[in-house]
Amino acid sequence: MKLVSTKKKYVINKEFFKKNARWFILGALICVFIFSATMLITTLIERSQARQEYEDIRQIAISGQNTTTPDVNTNTNTPEPNDDDDNNDDNNEQDQFIEAGITINHEALYELNPDYIGWIRIDGTDVDYPIVRCRNNERYIYTTFLLERNMAGAIFLDYLIRDRFDRFSVLYGHNREDGTMFTSLHEYRDEKFREENPDIMIFTPDDEILLYRVIAVRVTNVKDRVFTLRSGSQADINAYIERYDVADDTPILVLATCTDSWDSNERLVVIAARSEGIG
Repeated sequence: MKLVSTKKKYVINKEFFKKNARWFILGALICVFIFSATMLITTLIERSQARQEYEDIRQIAISGQNTTTPDVNTNTNTPEPNDDDDNNDDNNEQDQFIEAGITINHEALYELNPDYIGWIRIDGTDVDYPIVRCRNNERYIYTTFLLERNMAGAIFLDYLIRDRFDRFSVLYGHNREDGTMFTSLHEYRDEKFREENPDIMIFTPDDEILLYRVIAVRVTNVKDRVFTLRSGSQADINAYIERYDVADDTPILVLATCTDSWDSNERLVVIAARSEGIG
Protein backbone atom coordinates (compact mmCIF):
# COMPACT_ATOMS: atom_id res chain seq x y z
CA MET A 1 0.00 0.00 0.00
CA LYS A 2 1.40 3.37 -1.09
CA LEU A 3 1.22 6.18 1.46
CA VAL A 4 1.16 9.89 0.66
CA SER A 5 2.79 12.16 3.23
CA THR A 6 0.82 14.99 4.86
CA LYS A 7 3.28 17.48 3.39
CA LYS A 8 2.69 16.17 -0.11
CA LYS A 9 -1.10 16.32 0.39
CA TYR A 10 -0.79 19.95 1.47
CA VAL A 11 1.23 20.82 -1.67
CA ILE A 12 -1.32 19.07 -3.91
CA ASN A 13 -4.28 20.84 -2.25
CA LYS A 14 -2.54 24.20 -2.46
CA GLU A 15 -1.88 23.76 -6.17
CA PHE A 16 -5.48 22.61 -6.71
CA PHE A 17 -6.96 25.70 -5.05
CA LYS A 18 -4.52 27.97 -6.85
CA LYS A 19 -5.55 26.57 -10.23
CA ASN A 20 -9.28 26.77 -9.43
CA ALA A 21 -9.36 29.94 -7.30
CA ARG A 22 -11.24 31.94 -9.89
CA TRP A 23 -13.97 29.30 -10.05
CA PHE A 24 -14.35 29.33 -6.29
CA ILE A 25 -14.58 33.14 -6.30
CA LEU A 26 -17.07 33.07 -9.15
CA GLY A 27 -19.16 30.48 -7.32
CA ALA A 28 -19.15 32.59 -4.15
CA LEU A 29 -20.19 35.69 -6.10
CA ILE A 30 -23.03 33.77 -7.76
CA CYS A 31 -24.26 32.60 -4.34
CA VAL A 32 -24.15 36.17 -3.01
CA PHE A 33 -26.01 37.41 -6.10
CA ILE A 34 -28.71 34.73 -5.78
CA PHE A 35 -29.16 35.47 -2.07
CA SER A 36 -29.34 39.23 -2.66
CA ALA A 37 -31.77 38.85 -5.55
CA THR A 38 -33.96 36.54 -3.49
CA MET A 39 -34.04 39.01 -0.60
CA LEU A 40 -34.83 41.90 -2.95
CA ILE A 41 -37.65 40.02 -4.66
CA THR A 42 -39.05 38.94 -1.27
CA THR A 43 -38.97 42.52 -0.01
CA LEU A 44 -40.67 43.88 -3.13
CA ILE A 45 -43.38 41.21 -2.96
CA GLU A 46 -43.93 41.93 0.73
CA ARG A 47 -44.25 45.67 0.11
CA SER A 48 -46.67 45.08 -2.72
CA GLN A 49 -48.78 42.77 -0.55
CA ALA A 50 -48.94 45.33 2.26
CA ARG A 51 -49.89 48.17 -0.10
CA GLN A 52 -52.60 46.03 -1.67
CA GLU A 53 -53.95 44.95 1.71
CA TYR A 54 -54.34 48.49 2.98
CA GLU A 55 -55.78 49.67 -0.31
CA ASP A 56 -58.39 46.90 -0.10
CA ILE A 57 -59.16 47.91 3.50
CA ARG A 58 -59.69 51.52 2.40
CA GLN A 59 -62.16 50.35 -0.22
CA ILE A 60 -64.09 48.49 2.46
CA ALA A 61 -63.84 51.22 5.08
CA ILE A 62 -64.25 54.57 3.36
CA SER A 63 -67.55 55.69 1.87
CA GLY A 64 -68.25 58.71 -0.29
CA GLN A 65 -70.81 61.36 0.52
CA ASN A 66 -72.47 61.02 3.86
CA THR A 67 -76.23 60.61 4.32
CA THR A 68 -75.90 61.58 7.99
CA THR A 69 -73.54 64.08 9.51
CA PRO A 70 -71.11 62.65 12.08
CA ASP A 71 -70.22 64.64 15.16
CA VAL A 72 -67.12 66.75 14.66
CA ASN A 73 -65.57 67.04 18.09
CA THR A 74 -63.77 70.34 17.71
CA ASN A 75 -65.71 72.59 20.06
CA THR A 76 -68.61 71.53 22.25
CA ASN A 77 -69.82 75.13 22.59
CA THR A 78 -70.02 76.41 19.03
CA PRO A 79 -70.50 80.20 19.12
CA GLU A 80 -73.20 81.98 17.18
CA PRO A 81 -71.99 83.55 13.92
CA ASN A 82 -70.64 87.05 14.44
CA ASP A 83 -68.17 89.49 13.00
CA ASP A 84 -65.19 87.97 14.78
CA ASP A 85 -62.80 86.76 12.07
CA ASP A 86 -61.19 84.06 14.26
CA ASN A 87 -64.52 82.45 15.12
CA ASN A 88 -65.63 82.54 11.50
CA ASP A 89 -62.39 80.84 10.44
CA ASP A 90 -62.92 78.05 13.00
CA ASN A 91 -66.50 77.50 11.82
CA ASN A 92 -65.37 77.35 8.20
CA GLU A 93 -62.81 74.68 9.02
CA GLN A 94 -65.46 72.57 10.77
CA ASP A 95 -67.79 72.95 7.79
CA GLN A 96 -65.08 71.75 5.41
CA PHE A 97 -64.65 68.49 7.31
CA ILE A 98 -68.39 67.92 7.54
CA GLU A 99 -68.93 68.68 3.86
CA ALA A 100 -66.15 66.25 2.92
CA GLY A 101 -68.71 63.54 3.67
CA ILE A 102 -66.07 61.04 4.80
CA THR A 103 -67.57 58.10 6.66
CA ILE A 104 -65.86 55.02 7.99
CA ASN A 105 -67.48 51.59 8.09
CA HIS A 106 -66.36 50.86 11.65
CA GLU A 107 -68.50 47.75 11.94
CA ALA A 108 -66.88 46.12 8.91
CA LEU A 109 -63.40 46.96 10.21
CA TYR A 110 -64.18 45.52 13.64
CA GLU A 111 -65.33 42.30 11.99
CA LEU A 112 -62.03 42.11 10.13
CA ASN A 113 -60.04 42.71 13.32
CA PRO A 114 -61.52 43.04 16.85
CA ASP A 115 -58.47 45.10 17.85
CA TYR A 116 -59.74 47.95 15.66
CA ILE A 117 -60.33 51.23 17.57
CA GLY A 118 -60.46 53.97 14.92
CA TRP A 119 -59.12 55.46 11.70
CA ILE A 120 -56.45 58.13 11.16
CA ARG A 121 -56.36 60.42 8.13
CA ILE A 122 -54.03 63.34 7.42
CA ASP A 123 -54.78 65.37 4.31
CA GLY A 124 -51.67 66.22 2.32
CA THR A 125 -49.97 62.97 3.31
CA ASP A 126 -50.35 59.25 2.61
CA VAL A 127 -51.50 58.59 6.17
CA ASP A 128 -54.94 56.98 5.79
CA TYR A 129 -55.08 53.84 7.92
CA PRO A 130 -57.03 51.85 10.50
CA ILE A 131 -55.78 51.99 14.10
CA VAL A 132 -55.45 48.98 16.36
CA ARG A 133 -54.66 48.38 20.02
CA CYS A 134 -53.93 45.13 21.85
CA ARG A 135 -52.35 43.83 25.07
CA ASN A 136 -48.78 44.76 24.10
CA ASN A 137 -46.78 46.97 21.73
CA GLU A 138 -45.06 44.09 19.95
CA ARG A 139 -47.82 42.32 18.06
CA TYR A 140 -48.42 44.91 15.35
CA ILE A 141 -44.83 45.93 14.75
CA TYR A 142 -44.54 43.28 12.04
CA THR A 143 -48.17 42.19 11.72
CA THR A 144 -50.65 43.95 9.45
CA PHE A 145 -54.24 44.89 10.22
CA LEU A 146 -55.39 41.60 8.66
CA LEU A 147 -52.91 39.72 10.88
CA GLU A 148 -50.49 38.90 8.08
CA ARG A 149 -46.79 38.70 8.89
CA ASN A 150 -45.27 41.70 7.12
CA MET A 151 -42.58 44.28 7.88
CA ALA A 152 -45.11 47.07 7.21
CA GLY A 153 -46.96 46.25 10.41
CA ALA A 154 -49.94 48.39 11.40
CA ILE A 155 -50.70 51.75 13.00
CA PHE A 156 -51.25 51.00 16.67
CA LEU A 157 -52.10 52.83 19.88
CA ASP A 158 -49.79 52.33 22.85
CA TYR A 159 -51.23 49.49 24.92
CA LEU A 160 -50.82 51.42 28.20
CA ILE A 161 -53.38 54.00 27.07
CA ARG A 162 -56.76 52.93 28.42
CA ASP A 163 -58.82 56.03 27.64
CA ARG A 164 -57.95 55.98 23.95
CA PHE A 165 -58.21 59.55 22.61
CA ASP A 166 -59.51 61.39 25.68
CA ARG A 167 -56.24 62.41 27.32
CA PHE A 168 -52.75 61.66 25.99
CA SER A 169 -52.54 59.22 23.08
CA VAL A 170 -49.46 57.83 21.31
CA LEU A 171 -49.69 56.15 17.91
CA TYR A 172 -46.81 54.20 16.36
CA GLY A 173 -46.13 53.42 12.70
CA HIS A 174 -43.16 52.44 10.57
CA ASN A 175 -40.95 54.69 8.46
CA ARG A 176 -40.94 52.70 5.21
CA GLU A 177 -38.73 53.07 2.14
CA ASP A 178 -41.78 52.83 -0.12
CA GLY A 179 -43.40 55.85 1.55
CA THR A 180 -46.23 53.97 3.27
CA MET A 181 -47.41 53.90 6.90
CA PHE A 182 -45.98 56.87 8.87
CA THR A 183 -43.18 57.72 6.42
CA SER A 184 -44.83 60.92 5.21
CA LEU A 185 -44.77 62.34 8.76
CA HIS A 186 -41.22 63.39 7.93
CA GLU A 187 -42.76 66.03 5.68
CA TYR A 188 -43.66 67.91 8.87
CA ARG A 189 -40.00 68.71 9.41
CA ASP A 190 -40.55 71.32 6.70
CA GLU A 191 -42.17 74.40 8.24
CA LYS A 192 -44.05 75.33 5.08
CA PHE A 193 -45.57 71.86 4.82
CA ARG A 194 -46.63 72.03 8.44
CA GLU A 195 -48.36 75.38 7.90
CA GLU A 196 -50.20 74.06 4.86
CA ASN A 197 -51.22 70.72 6.41
CA PRO A 198 -51.78 71.31 10.13
CA ASP A 199 -54.78 69.03 10.72
CA ILE A 200 -55.04 65.40 11.77
CA MET A 201 -58.37 63.56 11.81
CA ILE A 202 -59.25 60.58 13.99
CA PHE A 203 -62.51 58.79 13.17
CA THR A 204 -63.90 56.85 16.13
CA PRO A 205 -66.42 53.97 16.26
CA ASP A 206 -68.74 56.45 18.05
CA ASP A 207 -69.06 58.27 14.71
CA GLU A 208 -67.04 61.25 15.89
CA ILE A 209 -64.34 63.04 13.95
CA LEU A 210 -61.69 64.23 16.38
CA LEU A 211 -59.77 67.13 14.88
CA TYR A 212 -56.19 67.73 16.05
CA ARG A 213 -53.76 70.43 15.03
CA VAL A 214 -49.99 69.93 14.88
CA ILE A 215 -48.23 72.01 17.55
CA ALA A 216 -44.70 70.58 17.48
CA VAL A 217 -42.38 68.31 15.49
CA ARG A 218 -39.20 66.95 17.02
CA VAL A 219 -36.47 64.41 16.41
CA THR A 220 -35.76 62.70 19.71
CA ASN A 221 -35.20 59.21 21.16
CA VAL A 222 -37.22 56.47 22.83
CA LYS A 223 -36.39 57.82 26.30
CA ASP A 224 -38.03 61.18 25.63
CA ARG A 225 -40.59 62.28 28.21
CA VAL A 226 -43.28 62.35 25.55
CA PHE A 227 -43.31 58.54 25.72
CA THR A 228 -43.65 58.41 29.51
CA LEU A 229 -46.57 60.83 29.70
CA ARG A 230 -48.83 58.14 28.24
CA SER A 231 -49.19 56.83 31.79
CA GLY A 232 -48.54 60.14 33.60
CA SER A 233 -50.96 62.22 35.61
CA GLN A 234 -53.07 64.97 34.09
CA ALA A 235 -51.00 67.49 36.05
CA ASP A 236 -47.83 66.17 34.38
CA ILE A 237 -49.47 66.40 30.97
CA ASN A 238 -50.66 69.97 31.60
CA ALA A 239 -47.17 71.01 32.70
CA TYR A 240 -45.71 69.51 29.51
CA ILE A 241 -48.14 71.13 27.04
CA GLU A 242 -47.96 74.54 28.71
CA ARG A 243 -44.92 75.36 26.56
CA TYR A 244 -47.06 75.03 23.42
CA ASP A 245 -49.73 77.55 24.50
CA VAL A 246 -52.33 74.80 24.87
CA ALA A 247 -55.10 74.94 27.47
CA ASP A 248 -55.02 72.57 30.43
CA ASP A 249 -56.73 69.19 29.97
CA THR A 250 -56.62 69.46 26.17
CA PRO A 251 -56.39 65.95 24.62
CA ILE A 252 -52.99 65.40 23.00
CA LEU A 253 -52.08 63.09 20.13
CA VAL A 254 -48.48 61.98 19.49
CA LEU A 255 -47.49 60.24 16.25
CA ALA A 256 -44.15 58.43 16.46
CA THR A 257 -42.00 56.80 13.80
CA CYS A 258 -38.38 55.87 13.17
CA THR A 259 -35.88 58.05 11.33
CA ASP A 260 -33.32 57.15 8.69
CA SER A 261 -30.54 57.40 11.28
CA TRP A 262 -28.26 54.50 12.15
CA ASP A 263 -29.36 55.07 15.74
CA SER A 264 -32.20 52.60 16.23
CA ASN A 265 -33.43 54.57 19.25
CA GLU A 266 -33.98 57.82 17.33
CA ARG A 267 -37.59 58.82 16.69
CA LEU A 268 -39.55 61.52 14.89
CA VAL A 269 -42.55 62.69 16.92
CA VAL A 270 -45.39 64.84 15.65
CA ILE A 271 -47.33 66.34 18.56
CA ALA A 272 -50.87 67.57 18.00
CA ALA A 273 -53.56 69.03 20.26
CA ARG A 274 -57.34 68.79 19.98
CA SER A 275 -58.23 71.99 18.14
CA GLU A 276 -60.55 73.47 20.77
CA GLY A 277 -57.68 73.70 23.25
CA ILE A 278 -55.26 75.69 21.11
CA GLY A 279 -54.84 79.36 22.06
